[in-house]
Amino acid sequence: AGWVRPRFPSTDSCFMYRALKQRCRLLSSTVAVQCKRYEPSKPITREMVALFQRDAQTKGAERAIMVTLSRYTKPAREAARATTPTVDLIDGERLCDLALEKEFGVRMAPLIDDSWFETFAT
Repeated sequence: AGWVRPRFPSTDSCFMYRALKQRCRLLSSTVAVQCKRYEPSKPITREMVALFQRDAQTKGAERAIMVTLSRYTKPAREAARATTPTVDLIDGERLCDLALEKEFGVRMAPLIDDSWFETFAT
């Protein structure tokens, strides 16, 4: 799996990657990945998604993924599906879900709720 050719970090707390995914000796695909580190109170807009789509298309990407710690506006989600390459959107909540599901960077640990046991105290 040959991946990652990072591009420079930009002024808008963004990193852009162009990845070449080798499926087999004859087939490969280019995936554009953009990571935006925005505050949760600053959502990603339609314009930001459209700009990334155009950039991904210009670079010849067959697939695009946009990741943020923030969230996406409804128009941004609609724009992600409206033009090719379509953009898979991963917001902060989904990123946390994926981290738990794939067990990267997190570890589940049992937590004892002492207050529950106190209900049985005499």
